[in-house]
Amino acid sequence: MKTYLFDLARVILFPKDPNYQGELNAKYKELKDTAGFSFYDHFMLNEELLEHISRNLKGASVCIFTSGSIQGAPELAEKLNIFQCIFSAEELGMSKKEADSFKQLAKLMNKPETEIVFIDDMAENVGAATAAGMTAIQYQNNQQLIEQLAQYA
Repeated sequence: MKTYLFDLARVILFPKDPNYQGELNAKYKELKDTAGFSFYDHFMLNEELLEHISRNLKGASVCIFTSGSIQGAPELAEKLNIFQCIFSAEELGMSKKEADSFKQLAKLMNKPETEIVFIDDMAENVGAATAAGMTAIQYQNNQQLIEQLAQYA
């Protein structure tokens, strides 16, 4: 059985402003304590992909490996409950740019690297996961990802 390990930012969660190029964790940290802050005024979930995961990856282990802490936003709790585990590189003292981080994560998950499919939008992170022995897919859009995931389901 495969384990699917998804990045959060710009795979599952996007900025509402399509022109925003910064980090989502930094934006969330900056805004979360401001008066009148509403999470979904600034961020949006990839509902199509979440639905695909719920429908088509049943029986598989599905997790998140994210860089920071935005996954802890209370507004995301219900939507992210389809994931069996959520790992934060920041909290674990890891870097998604290093192959060793992926090897350590596989040990934490008690899974061989060869059974893990990692999905991320950043080429550098995809390269690190591949170097660690995982299958890795660089997210470009939902159609491309869904077609590639079908090869492993």
